[in-house]
Amino acid sequence: MAEVDKVREVVDLLPGERLALTLGEQRLLLALGLLGLTSSQRVFGSEKEKVVWFREAEAGLPTIPYFVSKLLVQLVLIVCGPALFLVMYYSIRQPRAYARELYEVYFVATVVAFGFGYVISLYLHEKQAIVASILVQLVFTMLSGVTPTLHVLYSNWFTGILSSINVCRWLQEWSVIIELEYYRNIYNTTTTYEMLMYDYAFDEPAKAKKLYRNYALIIGLVAHLMAISILFWRAGADAS
Repeated sequence: MAEVDKVREVVDLLPGERLALTLGEQRLLLALGLLGLTSSQRVFGSEKEKVVWFREAEAGLPTIPYFVSKLLVQLVLIVCGPALFLVMYYSIRQPRAYARELYEVYFVATVVAFGFGYVISLYLHEKQAIVASILVQLVFTMLSGVTPTLHVLYSNWFTGILSSINVCRWLQEWSVIIELEYYRNIYNTTTTYEMLMYDYAFDEPAKAKKLYRNYALIIGLVAHLMAISILFWRAGADAS
């Protein structure tokens, strides 16, 4: 038995196993992204809401309290949504990773999705924003490095740059690393990281996970700041 374990320690994940792992995480983040983007559309982007904050801006009322109050109301959905999603996912797939680790990924992904959803809904009309959100999430997913792979994406400088700045790619790598680290006693994860082109995870998986989390949170924060900037701009333009 010990000899079998010793042999299995140096075995790499088969191509089909690698694809199943990465594709599974990609589809999960695709679902979370679509849920977050579409759920956030009516927070600021519905015609009724736009009338409200246009009217308040014309009356000279501050925009920031309105923005913060709406965010606080949505915070319940942002916090509870990933948890409910995780309960279903964990009971069906039963991954090796702890639920709190996966919840962190899904929570950050939801924060980012809501931020992008706010921005898109403020720029476009309600129906156009929903279509645009779906297209944006599909593009993010396509550039996340599963199909096509990172090797294919980095063969072209333009798609390589887009993949490098794509927040969904780093969320996906973070999620894959979390699960893959629990297979170190079975598979040669270092070689697997090499094959997947997860260069940041090659030597320091723990540092890589922290880097991915911080990068995604920064992108989410920037998206929220863009949303409030658009609110200020639109409110000022309408008042004038």
